[in-house]
Amino acid sequence: MRKHTSMNPLVHFSLDLAICSPALLPLLNFTVESDLYNSDHFPLIVSHADIGGATFSPPQFLFQRADWAAFSQLAEITETMVSAADITDAVQCH
Repeated sequence: MRKHTSMNPLVHFSLDLAICSPALLPLLNFTVESDLYNSDHFPLIVSHADIGGATFSPPQFLFQRADWAAFSQLAEITETMVSAADITDAVQCH
């Protein structure tokens, strides 16, 4: 652990913390920068961990199982919807 020591005996030290959920912890790297950058503490760097073997899979849709009649009814844009002043009211009245 790097610690910057102040020449002023009245200075109190505090820890720099990065708090995350337990689920995120394996996905992150935590390192301490070696340069003070004219600060009174070393910066804590939080970065995304490179998890080997993780690949991106595009989403897959089962179009043949969709309820297209319901979709068409819900997707219909009416005159009432576009003339309403508030978008929330317009969507709820349909």
